[in-house]
Amino acid sequence: MSLRSSMTPGDSDAAQPQRAPHSVRAAAVCLHARGFKLVRLRGGTKMAFERGWPDLERRPDDVQPTDNIGLRFGPDCGGLCDIDLDSPKARALASFAIFGISHLPEFGRQSQKAGRRGHRLVVVKDTPDLHRVFGVRPKRESMALKNRGLPTTIIEFRGSKGTQTAFPPSVLIDGKGVPDRLVWSDPAGCDVDIPEMGLEDLLKRLGHLAFCALAAAMAPDQEAEKSAHLSRLQGVLALAGCTPSVAADMAAAVATVFGFAGNMPKADGSDLSAFLDGAGLGELAPVAAAWLQLHDTGAPKPQAKGTMNSAAGAISAEQLERLLDVLDPDDYTGHHDWLSLLFAAHDASNGVTAARDVFVDWCGGIPGYGDATSSREVIKAWDSASNADSTRRKITARTLIAQVRAAGRADLVEQIFGQPTTSHPAFLHNEIMTAVDDTLTIHNDQVVQVDQVHRKRRAKP
Repeated sequence: MSLRSSMTPGDSDAAQPQRAPHSVRAAAVCLHARGFKLVRLRGGTKMAFERGWPDLERRPDDVQPTDNIGLRFGPDCGGLCDIDLDSPKARALASFAIFGISHLPEFGRQSQKAGRRGHRLVVVKDTPDLHRVFGVRPKRESMALKNRGLPTTIIEFRGSKGTQTAFPPSVLIDGKGVPDRLVWSDPAGCDVDIPEMGLEDLLKRLGHLAFCALAAAMAPDQEAEKSAHLSRLQGVLALAGCTPSVAADMAAAVATVFGFAGNMPKADGSDLSAFLDGAGLGELAPVAAAWLQLHDTGAPKPQAKGTMNSAAGAISAEQLERLLDVLDPDDYTGHHDWLSLLFAAHDASNGVTAARDVFVDWCGGIPGYGDATSSREVIKAWDSASNADSTRRKITARTLIAQVRAAGRADLVEQIFGQPTTSHPAFLHNEIMTAVDDTLTIHNDQVVQVDQVHRKRRAKP
């Protein structure tokens, strides 16, 4: 099933959208006709033009000729989701059918070859308003990758209301002033059919792809060592539930990407730790385990109130700092994202001043933040968090727990909260994020004020 067949066209002037339009206005007509949610972006950038864009309903005639154009994602957008392949190795591997996303429509920078562009589109009807990054966020682990010139972000899955992506024919201008147009790889352009997939199956595929992209990026130089590397890789993939033939095909794709010229070796009995230790990156095991779903995949059993080692309202400022240190501020530029995390941190720490100071310091790493005004507004939002209407659903410590688990540190959650480790996507995102919109209504004034500060910083040329 494609989103094209499941959406109702808009007004009559958009009933026959152009194929592969070359102007943003024509693209807006085409995309809007399919029921997509438009976002005005500042010319030459990926930045939203307007404050509060996740809640705005834009029409094609709102888009100006000098704008870029974006779409937002999530359940209220027909389940449209974007797979952003940040790593060059992930982009290369995505074209191999064995990873299960090569059939998805592709777009990206014109300077990149078709088949290796950065974005794939999919419809996920059961997405629970989910934004997930397959990357390495903890400081020590990410530094281990950076020291070897390896990427810390592999894949970003955008399926939440607070996420958006620039679409063709937008033009992106880099820091040196060089323009690069976004283009569709399919000649059907914006009229391309978009297949539908289930969330659990898709996340499993993306986890395998992310892990194999990391394996390709950290391949050794010597041919003999490459053979052992591929042998251990197959062993890990088998532990992650792949059949021997699937594991072999994935390893063969990795071998092609990093240029292995020998015969493909057989799988050995390596586990994840042995594989990463062989590359000198053993500290990445908790993160990679989450990608491969090597933890218990069942939803946690309900716990009686107060059974956690550090129940909601009981973690210290130092414990909150350890949890936040796992999370990348770059993933919280949207006001839905950082504000929901603020509410969760407030609930987990009972809103004590020391915890508030820790959260303010962490927010200093968010792009567009960093001045005194931003700090004052975050403090205001924190101090008002306890005034939420008790009749509304409340964002709790479980959101913080979910985000830390999604970052691959379920072990840290267990250390601090004493909860079983799990990576089940329904637990991580479905129940937890349902309260975001209701709580944002209560705190709308704070959202607007802080977003204004962030946007002023982001809007600077």
